[in-house]
Amino acid sequence: MGYRPILDTVGFIVSFALIFAVLALSRSRPERRPFLSLLFLEAAIFFLGDFLSAKAIAQGIAFALSLGSNFYGVPALYFFAEESLGRRPARPLPHFIPAGVAAVLGTALAADAASRGFRGGWPLALYMGCVPLAQTVQLVVYGRAGLRLCAAGTATGGAEWPRRAIVAALAGYGIFVAFSWIGIGTLLASEVLGRRVGAIPGIDVSSSIVAVFLIWTLGLCALWSADTVRAAGPKYGGRSLADADRALVMKRLRALLSTAEELSSSEVSPRRLAERLGEPYYLVSRVVNESEGKSVADLVNEHRISRAKSLLETRPQATILEIALESGFQAKSTFNEVFRKTVGVTPTEYRRNPGQAS
Repeated sequence: MGYRPILDTVGFIVSFALIFAVLALSRSRPERRPFLSLLFLEAAIFFLGDFLSAKAIAQGIAFALSLGSNFYGVPALYFFAEESLGRRPARPLPHFIPAGVAAVLGTALAADAASRGFRGGWPLALYMGCVPLAQTVQLVVYGRAGLRLCAAGTATGGAEWPRRAIVAALAGYGIFVAFSWIGIGTLLASEVLGRRVGAIPGIDVSSSIVAVFLIWTLGLCALWSADTVRAAGPKYGGRSLADADRALVMKRLRALLSTAEELSSSEVSPRRLAERLGEPYYLVSRVVNESEGKSVADLVNEHRISRAKSLLETRPQATILEIALESGFQAKSTFNEVFRKTVGVTPTEYRRNPGQAS
């Protein structure tokens, strides 16, 4: 047994364990969704497919895993960055549509290629040529967005570690995509030359990707766990804040939100609010959670909804989109969702009859 199957086995086991670790941590912090589990799932599927590719009896499965398990790791990384900076991602589901399409199409093409003795023809070759191109585009688009997001968060008082974590993860992903180009190039060359493709051709050095994945997945999970522990841990020498101190922080925070002229500005981000209060973010987060049973982001949304209700009552000619934007929401759909959840009726229904709100 060579070193590659061993490394793939270790990579699969560790990545799978990290999936459960993230899911478990997410249950203790409902405001943090387990986006990182998708990142580790993509790594686990890569290791599994690489391991099975050397088994003659499992070549079809390995091929399907290779073709149909793409395009959800990098978006998941971006949304993880958003939540790490105290922002709640809006409508993340559409970002994973390419992954769903790839899963269906890739699996179908792999099954067809297996039925032909792994002679898939040009449709398969074209698809496999498009995959690394799409991965590269996705890496650049989401990578740049993630880095800009983290830079903005750092500039407005956010933590530095999300930026370092994103850089490490993007570096690992970049290495993976580079090897994907080489591997897909080998397949395309085999197709052009008319040579039978058996097990998915791989470059022996690609097993080093296992180490890259483990480094940044373990690093991200450790950072995420540390952030979780820090946010839930005791403050001021192991003692919780006294009721009076907690009430004072809440009073100052509400006063700050009440005087904010533009609720959609970076000044109103959860971490920026903590900075303006002169308190660490984890402290403000804990105070809000202990006092109100909600997150800082939820508290900000409450003030946005309060402003929206006032605007709906006093500006009947304004459109719902105008009300949403002036209240600090970036999208009408998000505004409608949060408003209905908070007030019990839609903005349009509230405008017609303010008295029917719950």
